[in-house]
Amino acid sequence: MKLVMTLLVRDEADIVAANIRHHLAAGVDFIVATDNGSTDGTIEILEGFQRDGALHLRHDADDTFDQARLTTEMAHLARDRFGADWVLSNDADEFWVGPLRETIRATPANLLFCRRANRVAPREAAWSFAAAPHLVATPEVDAPAELLRPIPPKVLVRAADLIGLTQGCHNAEMREARPAAAREILIRHFAVRGRDHFIRKATAGGAAYTRNHALDPRLGAHWRRWHRAIQAGRLDEEYACVVPSAEDLAQASAAGTVIEDATFPFS
Repeated sequence: MKLVMTLLVRDEADIVAANIRHHLAAGVDFIVATDNGSTDGTIEILEGFQRDGALHLRHDADDTFDQARLTTEMAHLARDRFGADWVLSNDADEFWVGPLRETIRATPANLLFCRRANRVAPREAAWSFAAAPHLVATPEVDAPAELLRPIPPKVLVRAADLIGLTQGCHNAEMREARPAAAREILIRHFAVRGRDHFIRKATAGGAAYTRNHALDPRLGAHWRRWHRAIQAGRLDEEYACVVPSAEDLAQASAAGTVIEDATFPFS
């Protein structure tokens, strides 16, 4: 059984090597990566893993956040060229934790929905893995900061049955879909890694969504909102709406919304 991870990245030099090492250690056999116009050293990191034989690197400079197309292309390549039995469609800020290989060996399903939970640092802190031990274990829809609210799952797919992945890889079109929840797997999501990262992410991602007139305008709603806020000069206001303060985290911890993720520190 061969498990291949796909990875779509742009300017993720601060986290992509840790991501790749983690998933190779967790049971991923090979990686198909697409760089989407990085300029920060991400390409050189990916090329290093390619030289080691762990990764196949593609380049696609399309700047319209056409994520469904790119991830579907990689998944098909993983199946047709690299012999994938299962495909894990990933982003650089997502770390899948749990018995990956045991879960897919045991399931009769061909479409596994895997939960995600944000890992966050307080917005007053300089970001690092060590500064972000806070796992949003029980998200609340009315939480004061966006990162404390629920986020959709990601999917693991049986490659032979895959037709195409949706935007964000939150679902997939399958031949005779047999879905199931993979409750043993929890994806740690490091969505915002400090104020500077938020500016880069919101500016590039929001602008790319704006250029894609083929997508439903409801897709990427938070990216679009972040971009509009920056353009309107409301960066700090929006950042405070997205990333919790130390006080927010203390209150969320007291309520049980947030727990210390001490067993998985990435430090």
